[in-house]
Amino acid sequence: MLSLIAATAPDQLSSFTVALDEAISRWMSAAENESSGCLEQELSRVHALKSMTSALGSCRIADACEDLADALRSGEVIGSVRLRGCALAISAKRLLGRATGQSLIGGR
Repeated sequence: MLSLIAATAPDQLSSFTVALDEAISRWMSAAENESSGCLEQELSRVHALKSMTSALGSCRIADACEDLADALRSGEVIGSVRLRGCALAISAKRLLGRATGQSLIGGR
């Protein structure tokens, strides 16, 4: 997605990157601060992370999101899955920064 935007609308790449970074940061904040919900709510949260990070085009991140969903379905403790999700979100932010040549990790 990033390469498509860079090729077709390079003037929009910066604002898209910032918006994606902010969305990932909001996801992390919610994951760290909201109380645990039911399984369906947590699966929705993981799906949201996968949707946001899909713009990065990383098969590894997509697979890791699927692994998180599978862990929830198999009964893993929600708090543990959330911690792994936050680590994944940080990785996604780093990848986003590398892909765009920006440092996005500093501010959450």
